[in-house]
Amino acid sequence: MAGGEEDASADRPERPSAAREIHNATIRGPVIQAGDIRGGVHFHPQREDRPQPRELPPAPAHFTNRTDELTLLDQLAEETAIDRTPLVTVVGGAGGVGKTALLVHWLHRNHDSFPDAQFYVDLHGFASAEPMPPGEALGRFLRSLGVGPDRMPPTLDERSSLFRSLTAGRRISILADNAASAGQVRALLPGHGRSLVAVTSRRAIRGLTHEGARFIDLGPLSARGATELLGKALGDEHAVAGSDSARTVADLCGRLPIAIWATAARLARRRYWDLERVVRELADERRRIAELSTDDEVTVRAVFDLSYTALDAESAALYRVLGHFPGPDFTVPVAAAMLGADDSRCERIIEDLEDVSLVEEVADGRFRLHDLIRLHAAEKSDRIDTEPERTRALARAVSWYLANTAAADLAVLPGRWRIGPAYAAVPRDPPRFPSSRAALDWLEAELPNLMALLRAAHGAGLNAEVWQLCETLWGLFLLRKHYPEWIASHEIGIAAARACDDPVAAARMLLQLGRARLDLRELGEAERAFTESRDLARAAEHQISEATADQEIGLVHIARGEPAEAVPYFIASRRLHAELGESRGVALLTRRIGQAYRESGRYAEAVDHLEAAIDQFTELGDRFNTSRSLTDLAGTHLRAGAPRPALAALDRAQEIARDEGAEFEEASISLLRADALEMLGETAGVRAPLEHALTILRRLDAPQADTVQARLAGLSTPGAEEPGQQQVDD
Repeated sequence: MAGGEEDASADRPERPSAAREIHNATIRGPVIQAGDIRGGVHFHPQREDRPQPRELPPAPAHFTNRTDELTLLDQLAEETAIDRTPLVTVVGGAGGVGKTALLVHWLHRNHDSFPDAQFYVDLHGFASAEPMPPGEALGRFLRSLGVGPDRMPPTLDERSSLFRSLTAGRRISILADNAASAGQVRALLPGHGRSLVAVTSRRAIRGLTHEGARFIDLGPLSARGATELLGKALGDEHAVAGSDSARTVADLCGRLPIAIWATAARLARRRYWDLERVVRELADERRRIAELSTDDEVTVRAVFDLSYTALDAESAALYRVLGHFPGPDFTVPVAAAMLGADDSRCERIIEDLEDVSLVEEVADGRFRLHDLIRLHAAEKSDRIDTEPERTRALARAVSWYLANTAAADLAVLPGRWRIGPAYAAVPRDPPRFPSSRAALDWLEAELPNLMALLRAAHGAGLNAEVWQLCETLWGLFLLRKHYPEWIASHEIGIAAARACDDPVAAARMLLQLGRARLDLRELGEAERAFTESRDLARAAEHQISEATADQEIGLVHIARGEPAEAVPYFIASRRLHAELGESRGVALLTRRIGQAYRESGRYAEAVDHLEAAIDQFTELGDRFNTSRSLTDLAGTHLRAGAPRPALAALDRAQEIARDEGAEFEEASISLLRADALEMLGETAGVRAPLEHALTILRRLDAPQADTVQARLAGLSTPGAEEPGQQQVDD
């Protein structure tokens, strides 16, 4: 937004948490209050339309064996049905042993037992990136349950509490894959009910014993099961079943499913090879690397080494590059950028890597390396590629993301002022994203990759790119409220800007971090960030940054209930905007000053400033902010006890809001109209604007609807006499 950092969500309906809704006095559902009842009473409740997430990965195509473990899972599920309390089941075992496949297979087989939701999250406990914070996992779950950004709690405890409230009494399952610790899982536990929390981990996370967890230790497949899986993977179960060579191959693979699949995929690509040749190669490879590995590493490394040596040079190069991609998954374009190849060529290489089970597709167009394979690929890269080559590949990934996040940010907030040079290179025609919503959705989907990339890029010294990436995430954080990631990313961004010795960039990062603190009502932290930002901007003579910092400090004072202290900051900010010729910023700050005067009880001065803001926005053609300023003016007149001027302002505001399709603004106007009519004593006219507001608020699923409904219920029957009413003269 040119001329000011105004929160685009500031005038949206504020959504209370579900925990607060539970404690409201409003009664929901069918209620009868009556004296004598003759005859039957029949309820016809409406079906509650609640989201029912189905997030499990696809069931494994050739699941084999594990009969004992499946039986045990069935028994544990029966216990849950009896106890009606969430059951925590932890499946532990080595990497590649098939922990996830076991649970995904069982959960798909028993999906009818969990009709309300089946959640899935990869906690990345053993990947190259940092483990996923539980607050991020809860954010994903809550969004799947329909919790919008305005209702998303900022803290881990609040998110956990809301998740328990929304899942209490529901039959759900959660698959928490690759957990690193009990703390990661504990926050994800649902509310009381017949639910299952299934966990996979390579560690014995016995800390979950306090939650009544049951533990299953998963070992390698049996000899028969491993041979059977090899036969299924090769598509010739009968020929493999009685083969001594097949049993030997399975043994050389350690009877680990991941190694068996990789070996079968390699064999399937070479039609003239037989199992005896694979036996010889695996035996030789195991001996070759045994001196470089601990015993438990020999099997998988031998299999992956053989798969790697069969790759052509280009496929091998991409494999090594992907070993150092810091995010949890990737798309073809970013892989192509890292390799320095075009998208179509890279897509064919990825298909080749899929064919030999070194890459797997986890969603449409999104791929990943199993964490064991990633470690192997990174090890190969460390041995073959130089450090400058690895840094250049990372830099190409960062550049690709920066170009795309800048384009997305421009689509989300096109009028905002920016300092990052990446924006200048974004092509405006045609736009890269068709809509603001599409841009926000893409940014949100890529956020885990972006967070990992920020850390890796900062560690590699790519600091100029790091703070620019942070700047491009402003629209996402402002509108979707990912507070933990917002704060963590901008702490990195501040460090990066300082490493660049760029005070303007540091001021920008502090501004964006300060807004997160302000939203979280960490007012001391917010004021410190804004003050430091202002001081840096002033020293660097960067007036727009200084003006924005002054405005934000003023908002801190408003949040503290100190409107009089806010006025000098708003005035200083408006002066700087005027010097820069930022007319819209001048209008925005004039409105802010009027609001502060109103909150201070200085109504005449508030009216003067709000009327000036209305004239300025009208001249700029900014109809939406004209309507908002008219609404502010009407509210000020009502505070001053002057309902007739308030109604005149509301008439103008409503006409504009209706033309602009600003529904929530229109509902606010109707509520103020009801207040004005009530103040005038015209009680017969109060019902219509309240009903109009209620219709809009219900359509928007806004929590204010309950309050309006209660107010309507308190009115007398239409047409009844209202004795004792006295008209209020304005």
